[in-house]
Amino acid sequence: MRGIIRKLQADDKGLEVDMEMYGSSPGTDIPHDHPTIRALAKAHRTEFRKRPKVECSVYISDARCLTRDGITTVSDGGGGRLRTGGFGFNPQEEERQSIKDMVQATEVYIRAAMDLCSKSRDLLTP
Repeated sequence: MRGIIRKLQADDKGLEVDMEMYGSSPGTDIPHDHPTIRALAKAHRTEFRKRPKVECSVYISDARCLTRDGITTVSDGGGGRLRTGGFGFNPQEEERQSIKDMVQATEVYIRAAMDLCSKSRDLLTP
């Protein structure tokens, strides 16, 4: 949005814009040392034999519904398209995953769930 405004202002030096960004979907925020993040990272290292790439991406997912109700969430995926250089959702890149990516992601989810479910609840509540 700001880029478009800058282009318009380049053509019209007198153009002034006052803008406020508004979003109705709350973002998710989870500390990197949260038990869920630790379990996912451990599962990822076991499956892929390397540390996971942790990043913040701007997109809307179903996690927002849980976040809005105070439930800690994290989005984690197989990364297929992201490993080839894509970022965020781009209609030209589409959402493609190979079967191998899906199987490996499922392995990560299972390992993380087993790790979390084997712990006492008081160890999981920060």
